[in-house]
Amino acid sequence: MPNQWDIPIGEEPTDVEDRLTEAGRLVTQDLRTAFPSASVSLAFDDAGDPFLELSGIGCLTPIWVVVDERQSVNIVAVTEAVLDSALFDDHPTPWPVCPFHPLASHSLRPVARGDEAAWICPESHATVARIGELAAGQV
Repeated sequence: MPNQWDIPIGEEPTDVEDRLTEAGRLVTQDLRTAFPSASVSLAFDDAGDPFLELSGIGCLTPIWVVVDERQSVNIVAVTEAVLDSALFDDHPTPWPVCPFHPLASHSLRPVARGDEAAWICPESHATVARIGELAAGQV
């Protein structure tokens, strides 16, 4: 009888470094709308494994994500890790501000929609911009 707990785990994509670099670049573009010195860049641990590093406003935070075949999922995972980081501990207002509800207490939410990673209003689910294009508000 097969082991019901023997669940196969998918292989990591072969271009992990490129995927992480691109996700970091896009999140950095959006972060710089509020934090001009912030960046999310590729780094390597002592074993040579790639990860992302968030820097800016006195923080240096490693970001580890399981890299997926779908780049939109990777971008959202990195964005969520940044939003959960200490970078926002002393930030008094939601970021990014929802343009549909600027006086509300919620920020935009990152989501993967097919091949695209986007910022949406968590109440109306309307797309505001692709991640990486927040400053331009391009959808």
